Amino acid sequence: MRLYVASAGTGKTHALVGELLALLRQGVPLRRMAAVTFTRKAAEELRRRIQGEVARLSSASWAEEAQREVYGAVFTTIHGFMAEAIRHTAPLLSLDPDFALLDELLAEALFLEEARSLLYLKGLDPALEGSLLALYRKRSLAGAFRALPGAEGLLELFQEVLSGYHRRTREALGPGDLEALALRLLEHPQAVRRVVERFPYLLVDEYQDVNPLQGRFFRVLEEAGVQVVAVGDPKQSIYLFRNARVEVFRQTLKEAAEVHRLAETRRHAKAVARFLNRFVERLFPEPERVPVVPLREEEGLVEVHWVVGEGGLPEKREKEAALLVERLAALRGQGYAYREMAVLVRNRASLPFLERAFRALGVPYVLRRGQSFFKRPEVRDVYHALRLALLEGPPSPKERISLLAFLRGPFVGVDLGQVEEALQAEDPLPLLPPEVRMRLDGLKALAGLRPLEALKALVRDEVFLRRLSRRARANLDTLLLLAAEERFPDLEALLEWLKVRAEDPETSELPEGGEGVQLLTVHAAKGLEWPVVAVFDLARHEGGRSEPVLVGLDGEVALEGTEGYQNLRRTLARAQEEESLRLLYVALSRARDVLLLTGSLSERPGPWAEALMDLGLGPADQDPLVHRHPLAGLPPLPSPP
Repeated sequence: MRLYVASAGTGKTHALVGELLALLRQGVPLRRMAAVTFTRKAAEELRRRIQGEVARLSSASWAEEAQREVYGAVFTTIHGFMAEAIRHTAPLLSLDPDFALLDELLAEALFLEEARSLLYLKGLDPALEGSLLALYRKRSLAGAFRALPGAEGLLELFQEVLSGYHRRTREALGPGDLEALALRLLEHPQAVRRVVERFPYLLVDEYQDVNPLQGRFFRVLEEAGVQVVAVGDPKQSIYLFRNARVEVFRQTLKEAAEVHRLAETRRHAKAVARFLNRFVERLFPEPERVPVVPLREEEGLVEVHWVVGEGGLPEKREKEAALLVERLAALRGQGYAYREMAVLVRNRASLPFLERAFRALGVPYVLRRGQSFFKRPEVRDVYHALRLALLEGPPSPKERISLLAFLRGPFVGVDLGQVEEALQAEDPLPLLPPEVRMRLDGLKALAGLRPLEALKALVRDEVFLRRLSRRARANLDTLLLLAAEERFPDLEALLEWLKVRAEDPETSELPEGGEGVQLLTVHAAKGLEWPVVAVFDLARHEGGRSEPVLVGLDGEVALEGTEGYQNLRRTLARAQEEESLRLLYVALSRARDVLLLTGSLSERPGPWAEALMDLGLGPADQDPLVHRHPLAGLPPLPSPP
């Protein structure tokens, strides 16, 4: 494997584009390559970059063929690539290649419904559904779970729920199902050979965020003959909760045949780059200490502000937020627009302090929500209902997904256990209860309306609206306004618009409010950058909550109160502490020109505050970057105008 270690802002996308162009120059057609990353947005951005480069190099002998192939080439997510590989080898795996893909939220909802039904039938504690869902989310940690003493019964129950879930979803696959099938593929030598023949060249972005199962998938393909190029940065591995394991990258770093370390950055001003190098040199293991070399001439600015003195932490956070907002207002006076600024937090629980300060001081802000508008449940419910309006005959695997969503959603709200027999049939529609069939007939009547009229009829459905929150109803009004700006020749075009917008986070995100300072979590900020970045609430301490079931990094399962639980809890806590440092690095590295950090001194400092203290940047340190603000000297927050 050829591995690029790319610190934040050092041009990893440029490296990927360079690798793809090098293959094209060698005569490798795009159809023989696959480029894999973590989001559809990133995959399409890479496709656009290649498209632009091919157009720029249009006189090259290979360019004409590449221009024809770029739209159909495989630029996709890891799960998208797995689906492509499984479809290509489906007959060998005794699968129907026409399977449909469930999105993660719907897959989890269907699993939970099966869990609730089974718990009710067995007379078991309903609280167990949380433990079962935790196991469902952790399936990619290992080929199989390993029960520690006392957890055997829970695993048996989980397998029973999983079997029922698979009966309900039939040919539809969730993300975990795809990964399980990918494991099956690896055990079939002929299937592996087919994938190698179809995709002899594979490029993988964000390799630091793969889970062990995905890492094994890529490793086996490489051993079978696929040429793999991977790009990533172990310092930015921040998805432990999604089963990412930085150890996969670290092991690859040890074994890779060729390693390139990218160090030059056009993102950071000199002061920001110096601060990042200081942070990495002190707090990260040696193989990951790649100092960045800034190519910009601007000096930039870094400041660390601490609120100190006697007082409760809520009061300190309130003053800390006001202090930060005033500092941002001063930077606006120096030429930075509010839209060029972002305030990052570790946890959304910090946001109310910021919102109060921004309102009180009259500074505009934009609160970025984590979920894109077109993926919100009420919008997806409308999408699935419109899809069923076009249903003719027995549903296909993809139409079955819409049927499941429609049945369990607010349009009908039926318990799927009550219609399980119907759902097992080749054509479930005639076997559904009369009132459900009547609702479906009502949907089919929409097919004769103009697209906007059909949409309006759905979002004005009284049964649907009665079961929605006020906010959800407002979102449907927004959906109507957005759709009214488009021209749809037919219902299929409206459906495609909803589908594409949901798949592209860049177009589907609707920030709340006008132009202003952006407020968001560090996870939401990954991959973004701003001229001015502030990191708020360094003192926040996470964790401490006891979970009834723990799933270890290698698939171990322990129940609270049983042997092995505390040891497993300590192991997971250490992994989370390590990731906390990486999360802080991601936050710091979003800054181009100005980096501000604010915290409040407390008896129990959080891991971010401890990291700053380890750097000699705590409230008691005499570093020129450190600014102390006694609580008693800070003015009270004014009333909002």
